[in-house]
Amino acid sequence: MATNPSRIIVETMVRQVLRHFQEDPERSCRKLVDMGCAVSTSRFQKGFFHALQQMQRNEQSAYYALARSVVQDVEHERLIRLGMNVGYNSCTAGAKKIRSIEAAEGFNIPWAMYLDLDTNIFAEHAGQVDSLLSQGEELGVYTWFVRLNAWSHEIEALLAAHPDCAFVLFMEPGAVDEAVLDEAAPMEHVMFSIGAEEGADKLCAALRERRMPYALHKTYQDDDVPDILNDNFFYDTQELHGLFAVLVPHPSCSTDAQTAVCEHTRRRRSEQIFATIPWDMVQDVLTIDTIISDDSCSAGFRADGSFFRLTNGSAPGRWNGFTTPLKDILRSELKKA
Repeated sequence: MATNPSRIIVETMVRQVLRHFQEDPERSCRKLVDMGCAVSTSRFQKGFFHALQQMQRNEQSAYYALARSVVQDVEHERLIRLGMNVGYNSCTAGAKKIRSIEAAEGFNIPWAMYLDLDTNIFAEHAGQVDSLLSQGEELGVYTWFVRLNAWSHEIEALLAAHPDCAFVLFMEPGAVDEAVLDEAAPMEHVMFSIGAEEGADKLCAALRERRMPYALHKTYQDDDVPDILNDNFFYDTQELHGLFAVLVPHPSCSTDAQTAVCEHTRRRRSEQIFATIPWDMVQDVLTIDTIISDDSCSAGFRADGSFFRLTNGSAPGRWNGFTTPLKDILRSELKKA
């Protein structure tokens, strides 16, 4: 994918803008968005960059401070690799492939997938997980949200084997240390999301020292909603310089609570008052999916390979990605209406 002529052209233009970003971030932001509008071909791209143009009219936007911080504090090669893997591989080339397969075969393919990895059993399934990622790429899926309980050399090898993908690793502070960050650092297509728990501040400082981008996430239940609506998580993430403030509903969380959190998250993002990007882990991912291919859908796999959906459920144990081809699972579970 890295040698694709279209990708090379876009990447070259992005590099030119980044060179001038530190001198004038506001102007560079506008130039980058205008460039995006000029080269946009898909409905998703046009809608995305049009929304950014609207947001740029707010001269007091905290996102200018965020952009300045990211460009100054994150190694540019990481920004480019992650940005291109998500923006081009996933949302451009991948999205085109997804739409083509969906139209021809009559089932939905999510633009991004979820994956649980457990180092206690990963060695038994390493080859099967690797195959699952490769099958995703064949369908146009290049973004993976990975919940990881611990780091290992086997996990490192898996991620390194898929450089065209973008991996966001959701890990808790107790499962990550500086040695882990040093081992992960060479992989520019990987970003950490750190749980907003005790010890997160030290990890964020260590990530900044290594010029690595990162997010913070909070898994919430109904009792946490008042605190979220008071913006405490957004303030904390901003203070720790997280690029995204990700809210993840616990499986037991009620629909009403999830709706309230989603609406608040989107409102705060639109207001642009925090130097971090509020993000709803379920509904915002589904929204992108709807823009890419009309129907929203979700798909993920537990550490034992069992298939799950974030919405509308799935028969427990019905499918396993380690024994059934990914395409067959999606064809059965995500049929178009």
